Amino acid sequence: MELPLFNSVEFEKLYNCSLYDDGYFSEARRPNPLVGFVYMTTGITYELLYIPCLITMATPKFFNNSCYKFMFFIGLIDILTIPFNAILYGYFAWKGYVYCDTPGLMYFAAAFTTVSYYN
Repeated sequence: MELPLFNSVEFEKLYNCSLYDDGYFSEARRPNPLVGFVYMTTGITYELLYIPCLITMATPKFFNNSCYKFMFFIGLIDILTIPFNAILYGYFAWKGYVYCDTPGLMYFAAAFTTVSYYN
């Protein structure tokens, strides 16, 4: 993650798309509304289902138990990553975006979700 922030020249050299022509991505660039809809729908559903669960776990009855504290904070991390993992990537699939269309956003989203996954 530090490469685009502190060494942008090296980042551009390693992650640019000049090696490929537009025809290379023609198959991947096709919009796939069905996959995008499924990703976004499941992501929104999971977000909405997480909210009452976290509210319940935050009550003193449950939050006094250390197990629920762990589950609550893991749930917070999940709520932060689901918009990237499901909703944003669903939008990318819906529109047919590839890395070369939005490299900065895709790099950040992938780095953020990878760090959150290991958390």
